[in-house]
Amino acid sequence: MNRVLHLDLKGLPPTAARLAALPRLIAAAGYTAILIEWEDQFPWADACYRSETAYTPAEVADFHRAAAAAGLEVIPLVQCLGHLETFLRPPGNAPLRELAERVDVLNPLAPGAADFIAGLVDEVLAATPGCRHLHLGSDEAWSFAANPATAAYAERHGRAALYLHHARPLCTRLAARGVRPLLWHDMMAEWDDAGLAAIAPLADLCAWGYHRYDRSRFPWLRATTPAEDDAGGPLLYGGSHPVGPHLLDRFHRAGIHLWGAGCFRGGGSEPMHQDVVDTAERLGNARDWLELGRQVPLAGLIATGWARNTTDGPQKQPLDACLDTLVAVGLVWRGGDPGQTAAVLAAAAEGERAATCRALMARLYRHRSEAWANAIRLREMRACHAADPRRRSPLLAGQLLGYLRDHVLALLRLEPEILTGFAGLVPECWLRRYLAERLAPLREELDRLA
Repeated sequence: MNRVLHLDLKGLPPTAARLAALPRLIAAAGYTAILIEWEDQFPWADACYRSETAYTPAEVADFHRAAAAAGLEVIPLVQCLGHLETFLRPPGNAPLRELAERVDVLNPLAPGAADFIAGLVDEVLAATPGCRHLHLGSDEAWSFAANPATAAYAERHGRAALYLHHARPLCTRLAARGVRPLLWHDMMAEWDDAGLAAIAPLADLCAWGYHRYDRSRFPWLRATTPAEDDAGGPLLYGGSHPVGPHLLDRFHRAGIHLWGAGCFRGGGSEPMHQDVVDTAERLGNARDWLELGRQVPLAGLIATGWARNTTDGPQKQPLDACLDTLVAVGLVWRGGDPGQTAAVLAAAAEGERAATCRALMARLYRHRSEAWANAIRLREMRACHAADPRRRSPLLAGQLLGYLRDHVLALLRLEPEILTGFAGLVPECWLRRYLAERLAPLREELDRLA
């Protein structure tokens, strides 16, 4: 079975040197391939799609050489439908948008839409020697069929037909080059059997689920059906619907080649963006996918590592603060003992630095959590005093404000330590933005409450 580690570069991207050093550790953890989501770090021909720290063609080639030396297949990911903010934001590409005011979803009926995606794919393929798989993404296209033209098409022919109108030429084009396309599953979860049978020869589907399906924790989820409940095995949350034996078996019976995707970083729905990964939770998710793979045949497992939930959202945990979880998931999927994680990191000369990076993030998260807790308490105290003026007293309010200020000051003192600890691993500009996303709201709250 393929065991794939996902490198998402749209947040806190590694320096070029760090990127080239990662394949050795990834292979040591038991993975057989890297799914790399280049996003704006790729040296696109059109400079408007590149970030200021985009890799050069030579640096991309260095990464591929390092992956090959480690015995790893490289699977590039190029979004083809949703999560296209980087490419649809330029005003010149506005005609390609599903909705004019939104830059996330492509209009599959727009003139030139398929050719536009094909051009991006061709650029990436030209830089990927010996490419055997290419992931076309296509998940979470939230405004799919919202344009009047696409809505009318879907009304006449069905949503699956609209999707296939766009995806079929791209998949056929890849197949002609000996490249098997991969697609995330969530846009097909409610297709009928005919639609599933139509996608089966075109692409493999990657079913993703990062948490147990728990409506008390995620109240927006729909109620499960008796068939889903009775299918046995883990039931996961992936794309607002249950991912478990019932859905996977439907895909399998339609002739679809299936992969499964858990998560070692990101993918959470916590109320505050976390700085550390809950390794025990991530290992539970990894084991759930092993169990699902015993019930429904899977060609591979992907450990996703989201650097942002969406292209335009805040950055997630730094990769180098999650290396222990990355390795532990790989060991579990290889059939090894996650208790050997420290030994694998030490053998790769990563142990001490990984521990330092994780400890820095743990301190950051602790102070952020305590700061916000005191801000909330102070807001509630103000509301108490406003509702019942007899309760007004500067004593407790002053104490809470002092606690909030202490944590904000601790965060400001921590900032240079983090910049030093991650030096050489992530370009400083991205670290500063990461810290600003965490600290600026707290400083604003302190100023307002003071």
